Amino acid sequence: MVLHAVDCADVGKPYLMTHIVRHAPGSRSEAQLAADLQRDETRQLLSLLTQREAEVLEMVARGLGSKDIATALHLSVRTVDSHRAAIAAKPGTAAVAEQTRAWISLHP
Repeated sequence: MVLHAVDCADVGKPYLMTHIVRHAPGSRSEAQLAADLQRDETRQLLSLLTQREAEVLEMVARGLGSKDIATALHLSVRTVDSHRAAIAAKPGTAAVAEQTRAWISLHP
């Protein structure tokens, strides 16, 4: 447990001892706590994006392809693809698809 807390602190993630919080008066369920932590992590990931990367990600989440995004933002397809690659390279995410799921979870 201590090692997990240190690992979380090392990468800037919050560490919550759910077995203690669970028994606190008026505490929320583990599912609620996990959902809150997931939302916080998602916000943290999305805060790493530039404004343009966030615009591109929003359009990807809406189902647009690189060509359509390029047209809408008055960019070249190559620039859009560069933004998509930059999004995928951000810490804490493996791909644009993961970032897209994160964006959608905060913008239903």
